[in-house]
Amino acid sequence: GPYLLAAALGEPDETAEGPLLEIRGRLVDMLDGDLPVRRHVSLRAGEQAWLLDLDRVPGEAAVLAASGRVDAESATSGSLGFRLAGPAGTPAVIRLRLPAVPVLARAGDESLVWEWEAETKTALLRHENQAEVIAYQLTWRAGAAEPMP
Repeated sequence: GPYLLAAALGEPDETAEGPLLEIRGRLVDMLDGDLPVRRHVSLRAGEQAWLLDLDRVPGEAAVLAASGRVDAESATSGSLGFRLAGPAGTPAVIRLRLPAVPVLARAGDESLVWEWEAETKTALLRHENQAEVIAYQLTWRAGAAEPMP
């Protein structure tokens, strides 16, 4: 599958020079609450990583990772919709793969700002979880060069 679990074995040693394990690629760091895309991950003795390898994820439009439970995911040629449930008052952070830059992102009736990463064709959404399940909807058009939040 697209996930990579890694651990640098051994006892942590503050005098050791350099990492024991280096991983390169286009990787979503699943253990970082901001779900960043990293090009390089270095692990020292005693450290672990849970990574999503974007080059091994099939499809053009999908929720890649989220800080909540995703269901009812549905993609068309110009949109992606899904529902997200998470603990009320906590941040909802969502990393998405899209075929083109979004032109609109909504959580319920609220318009959202997104971060677009052109190289990986991923968008990052941030919103606050509510007590109820929230429906998200993103739309895009081919050829859009810049994000228009």
